[in-house]
Amino acid sequence: MGTHGVRTFSVDEKSPTSPIRRTTHHRTQSSLSGADFTTSSTTNTTAPFLKQILWIGTLGTRTSLWSPSLRTRVSATLRADPYRNEVVWVEDGVFEGAYDEFCHQVLWPVLHYEVPDAPREGVGYREYVEVNRRVAEKIRECWKEGDVVWVNDYHLMLVPRMLRAMGVGGTIGFFLHVSFPSSEIIRCLPVRVPLLRGILGADLVGFQTANYARHFRQTCGRVLGVEALPRGVTSGAHTTTTTSTGSGLTRFVTVSVFPMGIDVSRLKERRKSPEVEEWVQVLKSRYKSGGGKDQEKQKVKLVVGRDKLDDIQGVKQKVQAFELFLEKYPEWVGRVVLIQIALPAPPPPPLSSETSTDITSAILSKVAQINSRWSSLTYQPVIFLHTAEVDWNQYLALLSVADAFLVTSLREGMALRSHEFVVSDQEGTLILSEFAGSYSYSGFRSCIAINPWDTRGTAEAIAQALTMGKEEARGRWEELSEHVETQTAQAFVRGFLSRCVR
Repeated sequence: MGTHGVRTFSVDEKSPTSPIRRTTHHRTQSSLSGADFTTSSTTNTTAPFLKQILWIGTLGTRTSLWSPSLRTRVSATLRADPYRNEVVWVEDGVFEGAYDEFCHQVLWPVLHYEVPDAPREGVGYREYVEVNRRVAEKIRECWKEGDVVWVNDYHLMLVPRMLRAMGVGGTIGFFLHVSFPSSEIIRCLPVRVPLLRGILGADLVGFQTANYARHFRQTCGRVLGVEALPRGVTSGAHTTTTTSTGSGLTRFVTVSVFPMGIDVSRLKERRKSPEVEEWVQVLKSRYKSGGGKDQEKQKVKLVVGRDKLDDIQGVKQKVQAFELFLEKYPEWVGRVVLIQIALPAPPPPPLSSETSTDITSAILSKVAQINSRWSSLTYQPVIFLHTAEVDWNQYLALLSVADAFLVTSLREGMALRSHEFVVSDQEGTLILSEFAGSYSYSGFRSCIAINPWDTRGTAEAIAQALTMGKEEARGRWEELSEHVETQTAQAFVRGFLSRCVR
């Protein structure tokens, strides 16, 4: 196939360009999600060889009570420019079972190295199969010979194989945006076989890091008994019902690495907006203006973080390390503030020993303990903000004035918020978990690396960041910036689609 006139379907469980707001519980799209500067916003302008891009997915909001006429109008509106969406209609109960239960309560923790209390088939799996089937049927309805299908993330693992069974013989790519654990974790899933076989219906399977790609190949070999090779997996007719040529013979599925990035130019443009600059000045006035005879000593250092409130992104470990930092370095009391932005997380599994508020309560309790111990009339060491309290302009302003940005993820596909920090702040220091996908790349080794389970080590990393000389901090930033400027969202999309049409 040549590289001109290719039509691509980008398939997500939720259509990324839909104008309809996600308003239901656990489907709210945060204003700080970063989506404006990642894949969905750059696909249309990144690959000039594409003739047309069509997004396929659900709306991500309750639609069961919508009238047929309303659905028809919405479908027609989204099908036209500038959205170019094909809507997959799913009943509310089916969507919630697939998305809120199976995806978030079973797949999400397993893919991040946590085995939930009840990783059983009954937790939303039937609904998950149904949603995947409807998405596959919509793709088959729209698909034409020569089209490339790009299936995104763990919500749609079954789609590639379903498409083969439906007779789609063109190129199918599958990309997993999150981490992929070792086979010892995946083997705990009762539905491990259909999920792996579903993915192997694709011609190209992409991951964020080499480790995740290696784990996938090894898991396929150990669970499915297929041949795992350095560049991919040889799958037979027992793994996928048909091949890309419809022959049903043994075929090779390429497994490769495609690190994601952000749209650097758009973020820089947004960073220069008057709204962001206004908040930068407000923050500088509040924390950086100094006072008294020794101006420098009176300035407050800012450590900023933004994470989901779950066990995986390590907020609990972060506040524990910050507490130890204040204990170990008492001279910083009154001179440093941790500003933590909290994104909502899905509830734990129905049979979990945790309640839906256990994790949040534990974190807030520790924050309250820190503040009660060290606060004064004019000082509060930890400021804990929910996303509803911080808009995008305020967030970019925080990144711009931060002295350190702290990521304590226990596992993560790619910590794109660390990329946003590097673009926004030329003087601050990045403290990054070695378990975040970003740390796998040599360009990010200029950060201060931490093991989030090592509370003392993290506390010492905070001290190192806050006392680092300007020359060293600038040198580290330059190396990080070079990597972020190269590993962009555009490079990610070009790389993946170019391999699909090769």
